[in-house]
Amino acid sequence: MRWSLLLIFSVFVFSPPMSFSQTFFHTGSTTDVQTSPVPGSLLAGGNTDNDDAMRWFLQRADGGDVVVVRATGSDGYNNYLYSSLNVPVNSVTTIVIPNRTAANNQEVYDAIIKAEALFIAGGNQWDYINYWKNTLVQNAIQYLIDEKGVTVGGTSAGLAVLGEVVYTAQNNTVWSTEALGNPYHFRVTRRAAIHSTSTTGIPPMGASGKIGT
Repeated sequence: MRWSLLLIFSVFVFSPPMSFSQTFFHTGSTTDVQTSPVPGSLLAGGNTDNDDAMRWFLQRADGGDVVVVRATGSDGYNNYLYSSLNVPVNSVTTIVIPNRTAANNQEVYDAIIKAEALFIAGGNQWDYINYWKNTLVQNAIQYLIDEKGVTVGGTSAGLAVLGEVVYTAQNNTVWSTEALGNPYHFRVTRRAAIHSTSTTGIPPMGASGKIGT
């Protein structure tokens, strides 16, 4: 691991012109580092984050940069991942990517591919499918899995889009009684994930066992 002798720590929010509408929340060093991340998958069902699981996730970044992506929300993961779990990392950056214009922004792509670990926050998985599939964001996630070999994780909706087959929630939530009673219910919507099967030996990211989110 190579660290700069002089680290500049900061917390800032940067919003490019409104036409792109992505928002960056950055905590930690502004100097990029190159470490030796370990590939893996963190599949969290949702609700309260499990500290032990998140420590495992951070450890696999090997002191590098952690990126959190989401379609809505704010910087709720930044301080938690950067300072609350006692696992040193260089920085944590949350990127809010709320539309396809933002998902095709080069700055967003460049920020994601610098990650030594990537986490997809909860929310609405249809936003992720609708906004990110077949965009630079998808290409960046695929690069992290296939070429850079980092750990990619997600919780709730973030987990739901990491499987080979995704329950998209395009028609809102389907309840277990509805899906079990009628597997062809109009709310049972399935699509391919926002990434394809890895070509480097990392297995598909595991489908969500949850119905609804």
